[in-house]
Amino acid sequence: MVAPTTKPSADEVAELLQCARYGEADDLADMAKFVETYGAEYLATARDDRGNTCLHMAGGNGHLRSEERRVGKE
Repeated sequence: MVAPTTKPSADEVAELLQCARYGEADDLADMAKFVETYGAEYLATARDDRGNTCLHMAGGNGHLRSEERRVGKE
């Protein structure tokens, strides 16, 4: 995989965080596309205006399964 050279926009980061929050199957596919496009670094560092990460959003809403997929534990 080629290293990404672009940064996600604020809207793309917000969408990523929403995907983690709701944890639906389509959202997981969107998260995978995000990583393909921007790399895992941005997935790990994406935060909302309160400092919440994807892990916070998924964990706070009971979506452990989506986070296990995100970190490759499935």
